[in-house]
Amino acid sequence: MRLITPDEAREIHANRAPVGLNFAPGYPTPGAREVMDLYVGERTGEVPPGFTPFFMVQKSDGVVIGEIGYTTAEEQMVATAGYGVTPSCEGQGFTTEAMTGLIQHCFALGFGTVRADTTADHIASRRVMEKSGMTFLEQIEREEDGALATIVVYAIDA
Repeated sequence: MRLITPDEAREIHANRAPVGLNFAPGYPTPGAREVMDLYVGERTGEVPPGFTPFFMVQKSDGVVIGEIGYTTAEEQMVATAGYGVTPSCEGQGFTTEAMTGLIQHCFALGFGTVRADTTADHIASRRVMEKSGMTFLEQIEREEDGALATIVVYAIDA
């Protein structure tokens, strides 16, 4: 994990590759562009306070393969995590490793709980959360992209 700088986010948001970064095939994904928009673009007001995005970077070659980050609910000391990886790097354990690192990072900052959610049918994402030590918390219904979706919530306590 490496913190995304606002300048890097602005470059990606503007469809330019930041100097000094190498991307895996397929990166940045539409989801990555959305993260950059939420971080430095027109949608910055849509994210909760404390939005902190990181690049997921392969240790072997320094190539950016995705992003991971969290928002906070300060009064409860709860971090809510989110992540995305380019399809060319899926299924290789990178996201689980990054999620485990993010959880450790959040606990080191003093957060008592880290939560994450996904659609109920997104089995790979559920496995990332489970392999990272999170446990199923609840299932809820909420609107996602204009349609009602079944969401599963996972959490881990410090």
